[in-house]
Amino acid sequence: MEVAHPEVSHIAQLGNLELAAEERDRLASDFRQILEFINELEKLDLVEVPITSQVTELENVYRPDEVVLFEHHRTLLEHAPHRHQNLIKVPGVFHSEENDGAG
Repeated sequence: MEVAHPEVSHIAQLGNLELAAEERDRLASDFRQILEFINELEKLDLVEVPITSQVTELENVYRPDEVVLFEHHRTLLEHAPHRHQNLIKVPGVFHSEENDGAG
């Protein structure tokens, strides 16, 4: 299956990636190989293969979530450089010219 530069450019745009010409060539080749492999996989007869969602038989080993009272919240707030009521105020992460940081 042929993958053209406009398709690679479109995929890069969806991922918000800027690509140089040589990167676009390499990715077009990579996409071609991936699609060829998928075409090979589609030829397999999987009628007798059971549906599988988990193959390692591992179980969740995390502790259960429990609400625990944090006794030192006042001390923590006293040491925070910026705060608003009972919250620590930190710089915005998703600030952009379009968004203006408001939200």
